[in-house]
Amino acid sequence: MNISGREKKALTIGLFFLLFFIVFQFILFPALEKKEKLKKIIIVKEDALKELFLLENQHSDLNQRERMDKQAVNKRNKHFTLFSFLDSLAEKSGVKDKVAYMKPFSRKSETGSINLSLVRVKIESLFLKELVDFLVMIENSGNGVYIKSLSLSKTGKEKKLLDAVIETETVI
Repeated sequence: MNISGREKKALTIGLFFLLFFIVFQFILFPALEKKEKLKKIIIVKEDALKELFLLENQHSDLNQRERMDKQAVNKRNKHFTLFSFLDSLAEKSGVKDKVAYMKPFSRKSETGSINLSLVRVKIESLFLKELVDFLVMIENSGNGVYIKSLSLSKTGKEKKLLDAVIETETVI
């Protein structure tokens, strides 16, 4: 085979482009795709790790609250009832005459292993300071009583008074 210089040059350029195409198509592009997939996997794993840390913190918080609840239950009077406790706090804080109703009920916790006592209290026409004092007395009692929900609405002629529905709970 006799190939002229021009044909050799064209063949060399063709082989160079073929080699260039093979390198890009079968080595460089797959490597870049693999790199992008790995980046996505790393992002997913980092998110999973963050969620794991968050769940670990929630778990430790729940364990700490459970220990505190057990201590509070063990410290309080054996004849303790949430209803009578809230009634006495309402008397001490001066809001007893403004209590519209107190509805006690009980239920099992989400896990089903603990019985909870709940009382829904509606207090009408009270000042913000009276409400805050009552709420502070509930939370700081050391009896393991927690405010589960609080609903407020303005009332009175000048809308300076509040009606409050407070739902409290404690472990039985």
